[in-house]
Parts: sequence; C-alpha cells; structure tokens
Amino acid sequence: MNINHLPIYLAIYGAVLSTVAIVWNIIRDLRNRAKLVVKAQIGPRSIGFDGIKADYVRVDLTNVGKRPLTVVAIGFKLTSSNSWTSVHSSDLPKELGEAQTHPIYVLPQEIGQPEEVEFVFARDSSGRDYRSKKRPLRSKEH
Repeated sequence: MNINHLPIYLAIYGAVLSTVAIVWNIIRDLRNRAKLVVKAQIGPRSIGFDGIKADYVRVDLTNVGKRPLTVVAIGFKLTSSNSWTSVHSSDLPKELGEAQTHPIYVLPQEIGQPEEVEFVFARDSSGRDYRSKKRPLRSKEH
C-alpha cells in the first residue's frame, strides 16, 4: 500500500460509510411512522339493555405503526355505482396510539348493498387514506 493512495482509500471508505448511514436512516424513518389496518365484517350487535340484536357492519381500525394517528373519516367504495360513500360517526375523530384498535359500527342501510363494497377506507388527519382488503363484506358462499 502506497502512502500516496491513503487519502483516496479514506475518501472511498467515508463515502461508503455515509451512504450506509443515509440508507439506514431512510429505512428507520419509513418504519417509524403511523400505519393503519382497516378490517370490516358484518355481524349482530346487541342494542340497548333488552338485548335486541341487529346486523351491523363493524369496521376495526388498528394502528400498527410506531406513531399515533387521528382517524377523521371512514367510508366505502361501491363496485356497482363506482361511487364512494362516506359515513358520519360520532366516534370520529379518534386518536389511536401504537397498537390501539377502535371499532366503529355502521348500519348496513347507510352503505346500501354491503355485498357491493369493494373496500373500506379510513382517512387520517394528514389526509392519507388507508384501505381494507378487497371485498371485505362478501359472504362466504361466493
């Protein structure tokens, strides 16, 4: 190793080390943000003290990210009319911390035809939309 090449080797080492540090920070920051999982299902829910049961669409919102987020709206994308239906809920806005889940109950009449729901979405306070899997309310016979 020639002593004259030492500055070149140090420069290459510094460039590689700083590139690794930048990539590490980008990956860390991408993982260290809020992320919402949206799930939906239809099922009975007891109403009032007399135990009357009615079918509701239950939308579960779970923050699986590292940062808290505030959910401000939920809605449904319908396949037949290619339209979006927003649902107004007294439970919103709702702040969810890390690993917190919050259920929201919606009457099927507010949606229209639950079988025609392509996906459920939730919007946070920054305007970012999160979607459920496709066809979350499809019956098991299909």
